[in-house]
Amino acid sequence: MAAQMHRFSVTIAHHFYFRRYRSLFQCTNEIVTRYRTIGGLTHRYQVYKLIELQRILEEHQPERILELGAGTTTALLAIYVKQSKHRALTTIDESDKWLEQAKKLAGIVDFDKQFQMISTDAVADIKIPAVRYAKVPIEAYDLVLIDGPSLRIDGNQRKDAINDNIFDLIEQFPPQTIVVDGRFSTVTAIEKHYNKFYQALPSQVRRSILPLNYRYFSIFDKTQ
Repeated sequence: MAAQMHRFSVTIAHHFYFRRYRSLFQCTNEIVTRYRTIGGLTHRYQVYKLIELQRILEEHQPERILELGAGTTTALLAIYVKQSKHRALTTIDESDKWLEQAKKLAGIVDFDKQFQMISTDAVADIKIPAVRYAKVPIEAYDLVLIDGPSLRIDGNQRKDAINDNIFDLIEQFPPQTIVVDGRFSTVTAIEKHYNKFYQALPSQVRRSILPLNYRYFSIFDKTQ
């Protein structure tokens, strides 16, 4: 019964959201449709989360963006970045295939200085447990989107694993805004260790009944 109520609330919330943001729905739905044609995996929240990400971009107006994990969000971020010569996107992924697919989906051409696409290994630490990208440019970013690397350690999906590249960034160049897609152990770790520096708006997607304008991403805004 609880699962049915959750699914029903998702359906109602999405119907409301897509009607409210009709122009954004058309753009994001097109991205998701094209993503499916190249073999990309999608889920029922895919269009909703892209609309929410677009609203986050409009509100915060970041110029330097770091994306950990390529996918449909790469295409949306690329559209935003191309609107101003002062904006730049760095996208990192452990899969050469999906990095190239995301590049094509986003219409990113070689030698475009606004975009940096980095393929690097995913490194796991089973003791913490944690996963990270081996190569991440430690620079100042206005917004960091965390959707990778995969939480797979020794062939097993570990939902308790932390994506810990973000902690290196916070310690040296704290991003103004951090956006986390799922990865609730990472969210909990940021809340625990950096609650004095960031205001947290946790995702509402795990609620039994979702509000109409529910928050898909967990968002951290720098307070100092």
